[in-house]
Amino acid sequence: VIKDVLVEVYEQIEQRHESVALPGIPTGFYDLDAMTCGLHGGDLIILASRPTHGTTALALNIAQNVTEINKLPVAFFSLQHSRVELVQRMLSSEVEIESSYLKTGRVSDAQWEILSKGIDSLSERKFNIFDSEKFRIKRIQEQAEKMSARGGVIIIDNLDKIHDLASASAYTIKSTLKKLKQIAQDYNVPIILISNVNESVDRRKNNRPRLADLKRCDSIENIADLVMILYRESVTSESDSNVAEIAIVKQRNGCTGTVKLLFDHQFVSFKNLTTNTN
Repeated sequence: VIKDVLVEVYEQIEQRHESVALPGIPTGFYDLDAMTCGLHGGDLIILASRPTHGTTALALNIAQNVTEINKLPVAFFSLQHSRVELVQRMLSSEVEIESSYLKTGRVSDAQWEILSKGIDSLSERKFNIFDSEKFRIKRIQEQAEKMSARGGVIIIDNLDKIHDLASASAYTIKSTLKKLKQIAQDYNVPIILISNVNESVDRRKNNRPRLADLKRCDSIENIADLVMILYRESVTSESDSNVAEIAIVKQRNGCTGTVKLLFDHQFVSFKNLTTNTN
């Protein structure tokens, strides 16, 4: 009966009031966490953008924060980048040494010590990267099952590599999204799925993407719990702004709106624009 449910809801609100912790898993980005209350188990989360705006970089930064701050495991399924490439990008962001220096080996004596400490720090974290051009739903399910007891986050990069969205049927896309949502629910883990925005947005005067600009928008809108679209003005104009916007265009249990982050071009990483007020 509703009376019993109301008692449960009241107790949850009371617990949250007394606790400084977020209900969900913090991403490490304060304004984003303030609007979403963190990443919630059972949620299918879409992170979308046009190419080169930095969804992979943002996803890696979230993974770094989850493994470092929360000490929780992350499983990162990459269908377009190798493990070596992704770890090199993470290391560059972690130690703030340009990736080009790591690629060429042009590292100074002082940087070697910093690099060594960064490697030690990253090696202690519970971060698994699976790089394969073939999408295996069973492997995602296996990782979710391992996380079910203590929590964790699954990231998949990206939907367009799972299927050719230009030719795949709406049924095929919807079926995949439903399977991922079911895994998130069954094992109470958040799944972040990276996706692309239609190129038609580039031809608009106002080229900030909207929910309707997502490829296979209907399926995503119906199934996803949270949809975030990343946009950097410096990519689409001559602006030298280092501010990035995350438009929360759908949130099943919360409000929509826009939060801003700082984009560090040198290390291809995102940082907080504001300080933590908690």
